[in-house]
Amino acid sequence: MLNNFNFNHLYYFYVIATEGSLVSASKILNVSQPTLSQQLKQFEEAMGRELFARYGRSLQLNEHGEYLLSFAVEIFTKSQEMLSGFKYKNSIDLIAQFNIGITPSVSKTYASRVLRPILVDEDAGLRTFENNLPSLIEKLHSHDIDFILTETPSEYLLTKGIETFEIKKIKYVIVCGNNFKDKKLNFPDGFNDVPYYKYGPSNGIQKQVDKYFYERNILPKVVGESDDLGIMLMATEENHCFSIVPDVSVEELIKSNRLFKLGDFENKEISICALFNKELDNKLIKSTLEDIKAQL
Repeated sequence: MLNNFNFNHLYYFYVIATEGSLVSASKILNVSQPTLSQQLKQFEEAMGRELFARYGRSLQLNEHGEYLLSFAVEIFTKSQEMLSGFKYKNSIDLIAQFNIGITPSVSKTYASRVLRPILVDEDAGLRTFENNLPSLIEKLHSHDIDFILTETPSEYLLTKGIETFEIKKIKYVIVCGNNFKDKKLNFPDGFNDVPYYKYGPSNGIQKQVDKYFYERNILPKVVGESDDLGIMLMATEENHCFSIVPDVSVEELIKSNRLFKLGDFENKEISICALFNKELDNKLIKSTLEDIKAQL
């Protein structure tokens, strides 16, 4: 069956379906409209079904066309990923240029510390991109970035083909600002109804905090939430609330008395991790991550 299948015709169908007309598709494909119309007719004959309903110059997919398009989208999306990955594989051997995604929950101070082995390497280049984890995972799949720097992600955010490399366990502390009413509170005692600024519900550390609070029947008063650590620290400093954050992100703020430590939050599951694509040749990435881990 595949020996006789015309993938050029499938691609023509895919472009026509996504553009909605032969006129637009012919411009993209650089094929005359009559020729494209004939190609579509041949494809429909080969499939044994009409795939469009005709309305003047416009074409609208019928149920057979919708079914076929769902597969065509996947086929040509994967084809593009294949080509991008192949180009990436060829180029990575020529220049050690790292494109790294960083989630907002990783402090810039700590990210700089983690990436220092790359920053000081004269033979390596570095570009960073900050975004939420789902968006960065899309970039990882399309080979726009080499790896993602993030806290231990929730399992449901990870997709097939992604490998997790643990760089370092993180210690968390409970902090507040000058406006906090009772800096003598000893965590976790006395924290019911106390204003609390939290991470978003899908964040890995927040799941650990929620579990900790539930097991100890602690019910703080949530006054805001963000996965952006910078926003969380600013909110904690300026408002009468507490938050639970990585200790490395608040060392200087505590020294300068802009934030105050109320206690330690014990967790055994949260780490700074790197996520990368299993499907590529990752020798350079893995060796770089091993170097990073060894120097922290």
